Amino acid sequence: MSSESSKKRKPKVIRSDGAPAEGKRNRSDTEQEGKYYSEEAEVDLRDPGRDYELYKYTCQELQRLMAEIQDLKSRGGKDVAIEIEDRRIQSCVHFMTLKKLNRLAHIRLKKGRDQTHEAKQNLLARPLFPAVCGPVSWSPPESHFNFLGSLHILF
Repeated sequence: MSSESSKKRKPKVIRSDGAPAEGKRNRSDTEQEGKYYSEEAEVDLRDPGRDYELYKYTCQELQRLMAEIQDLKSRGGKDVAIEIEDRRIQSCVHFMTLKKLNRLAHIRLKKGRDQTHEAKQNLLARPLFPAVCGPVSWSPPESHFNFLGSLHILF
């Protein structure tokens, strides 16, 4: 019996203190429903050439920061730790940029594959020899008969 009593659900509490109910949406929620961040939409807006330039710049900056960190570590000292931490934070920001560029590149690649697949499917859906044309019959024009007849006379 005690196990049955613990399984009973608690009654729902209906709040009417002005706070919106969890299951109900007010107008501002429906307005913001269409506003969301989508990397797939961002891919269409961004220039791949500029992303490549950003990639090159980010890689160069990471190389520079790593070299600076290595140089600071080799020097040693008390106040070096603060500078190393600053360089690490900058490196993390650059890694985040590289991760985002990588995601965008994957989305571009996927879109290209999808477009290629769709084009192939459209091409395969079309018949090679449409029934509209009917049987193919060819007959040479009158000028060919005259030309061939004159050749026959020559030989």
